[in-house]
Amino acid sequence: MIRTMNLCRAGFLSSALMLGVVPTAAALSASTSSECRAQAKALKAEQAEALEKRTQRDELLVEVEAAGDEWEAAEAVRLFGANEASKADIAKADYHDRRSELTSLEADLQSTVTDLNRHVAAYNTKCVKK
Repeated sequence: MIRTMNLCRAGFLSSALMLGVVPTAAALSASTSSECRAQAKALKAEQAEALEKRTQRDELLVEVEAAGDEWEAAEAVRLFGANEASKADIAKADYHDRRSELTSLEADLQSTVTDLNRHVAAYNTKCVKK
């Protein structure tokens, strides 16, 4: 049976799956059984991709937070001179670049998880006996 687990972090991610066992051949026809095994294998690959993207997102989130802290610190001394103002502008641009990258990665992750959940539902409908 396939079950879903919550992968939420700060409300960013809906869910992905944990794959269990594939139904036995006795429960399904031979062709359906082989299709289900193939689907289960594909789902495991999709799950690994979603988990990798989640890891990348979590690592980038730490970088974005650090860049925000650097920008905040640079803004505190912006008025001390042209050099400090320039550093604050660079820190601000770095923060916005990283935040944009995080937004893009999050959208990609959400898309991957949405597809994964759709594929899990199809697998459950076809392959899991209730």
